[in-house]
Amino acid sequence: MDFSLNEEQRAWQMKARKFADEEIRPLSVKRDAIAPPRETFDWAIIKRGSQLGFRTAAVPKAWGGAGIDYVTQAIVMAELAKADSAISKTFSQCWKWSQLIAEFCTDDQKNRFLKPFVADDTLLLGLGHTEPNSGSDHRLPPEEDPRAGTKLRAVVFVPEGTPEGKLAGITSKHVGESSTKRAAASLTRAPSHAECGVCLCEVRACSPDAGRD
Repeated sequence: MDFSLNEEQRAWQMKARKFADEEIRPLSVKRDAIAPPRETFDWAIIKRGSQLGFRTAAVPKAWGGAGIDYVTQAIVMAELAKADSAISKTFSQCWKWSQLIAEFCTDDQKNRFLKPFVADDTLLLGLGHTEPNSGSDHRLPPEEDPRAGTKLRAVVFVPEGTPEGKLAGITSKHVGESSTKRAAASLTRAPSHAECGVCLCEVRACSPDAGRD
């Protein structure tokens, strides 16, 4: 089996390495020294990376991205992470969710979320997943323990004449503009993936505290 990189993969690797060495690394340590978390986030480097194609790299070509494969994503992620893992993660999160939108959403949803994402250098994607009592353990919770897994419930209210539902609560805050929210249907035991749904919404239109009052 030949594990050599093809020309496209090598080109992305070299572009990512150059960007990391020349533009990310010089500012990384300085940003880490900033105390307020929100002030450490450097929008200038995000915009620059987006202009180089990193933010939308995984979006299919038909929707305006580069459509890079998983091997190329891993290569680019590794090169960027050599300079700053947080910046690498910011871009790779966009790959994860833009791919899912492109593969599973309707054309109407793609027009609503994917097109604006491609067009705006500052539009980031992420997942609202952590809760007060848990974090990444949401992914594979012990099924026999009702204290484990997602606690957020999606409750749909449909007043007469109103076709749209309403999410009962959201438990995470985000830097990005768009986010997916994960909600469980049952709380009698740890919910499985099949019992959870994902809601896609704009953060500015779907407040992290929506439904709490």
